[in-house]
Amino acid sequence: MRIELFVNDPVTMHKKALAAGATEHSPVEEHQHTTIGPEPIRRVLQGAVVDPFGHIWLIGKILE
Repeated sequence: MRIELFVNDPVTMHKKALAAGATEHSPVEEHQHTTIGPEPIRRVLQGAVVDPFGHIWLIGKILE
């Protein structure tokens, strides 16, 4: 299962998840994603962790 969580501070939330027992899947970095709509490219600051149950959490923020 993959869960996407959008927060104001993905770096801090990523660190909190790791401290609570998650393992890092990918570090928080800026990415660009193609989208359908008025904005063809969306910039996000995003990383991922895996919780003890095996769920992947994408933790990010859309950058304007």
